[in-house]
Amino acid sequence: MKVFTSQNQKYGRLGEQIACNYLIHKGFTIIERNYTKKIGEIDIVASKNSVIYFVEVKSLVKNVPRETGANGESDVSRGTYSPFENISKSKIRKFSRTCEWYLRERNVPRETRWQIDAIGVTVTRETKHAKVEVMWNVIV
Repeated sequence: MKVFTSQNQKYGRLGEQIACNYLIHKGFTIIERNYTKKIGEIDIVASKNSVIYFVEVKSLVKNVPRETGANGESDVSRGTYSPFENISKSKIRKFSRTCEWYLRERNVPRETRWQIDAIGVTVTRETKHAKVEVMWNVIV
C-alpha cells in the first residue's frame, strides 16, 4: 500500500476515498486502487455491468490556497479553480497507456469494454462537505 506523507497527498487520498464511496453507492465494484507502474498511475479501477472503468481522481480542498493571483487572492477563494483543470491531453494519453498496460498485465480479454473517467472531488474544510463531479468517457 502506498504511503501518503505530504498534506497534498493526504487530501488526494481523502478525495480517492470519497470517489470510491460514490462509485460503490452507484453500484460499482472497486477492483483496485492506486495501480502504479513506471509509466503512470491509475487511482481507481472499478467495474459495473461487465465494463471496466479506469478513474482518475482530482481533489480540491477549499480554503487551502492553490495559487495566489496578482491581487493576493487564491484561485480557490475566487471560486475559479476546478479539480478538472489539471487534466491535460498529455495526462490523458499517459493515463490511457497505463490502462492498456493494466489490461495486458491482468490478462483482461480483448473484447472486454473499458473506458476512462475522471472524478473531481471538492471538499470544503470548515463544513466537511464534499461535492463530487464526474466526467464519463474522457476518451470517446
